[in-house]
Order: sequence, then structure tokens, then C-alpha cells
Amino acid sequence: PLGIIKHKPIIHTILKDSPAERAGLKAGHEIIKVNNTALNGDAKLLLNMIAAHPEKPILLSIITSKKSDADYALGDVLLTPGSREIIENGETKKIGIWGVQLEIDEMPTY
Repeated sequence: PLGIIKHKPIIHTILKDSPAERAGLKAGHEIIKVNNTALNGDAKLLLNMIAAHPEKPILLSIITSKKSDADYALGDVLLTPGSREIIENGETKKIGIWGVQLEIDEMPTY
């Protein structure tokens, strides 16, 4: 049987002038907690938590550099996601956006 595949939330690209850039996030940072909730390598949980907090500050705990599983640097970043209106089930609502492409997202090939 197949298990649930989780992808580590590691930042690949940050959009210029985005909430993530203003918060100081960088490519290569791995996000391990949101508001002190451990992600356990679950990128989907991270994206859901950001979407649930439009225009509200959230605390991200990140690995800023990693030489090995035992040798890494940690940091905390306060991120205030932007917002975008969407229509869901006929209702308009705001979701949080942050201007990041994670390493797991599909990349265009040329």
C-alpha cells in the first residue's frame, strides 16, 4: 500500500515586493513551524495555514542553512500574508498569499 507522500516546504523562488520578500525569507529556507505548529515536512499544511490568515501576522520557524541533519541554523520570521479574493461555493472570501514558489511546485520546462 502507498502511504501519504509529504514534501518538505523549502523555498525555491520569491516574488519581488511580495510579503515573503518583505519578511526576509530567502530561497533555500525550509519552513518547519507555523505559529508554533510543527509542519513535519508537510508543505500542504503550510500553504493551507497561510491561506487561512490573510493580512494577519503569522510566525514562521525556519531552517536558514543546513550542513547536515545535526548541523543547521534556525530562525523565526514574522510574515503578514497579502490577500486575494476568491469565489468558493458561490461565496466571495479572502485567502492569504505570500509570493513564494516551493521546490515541490511544478516548474515550467523550456
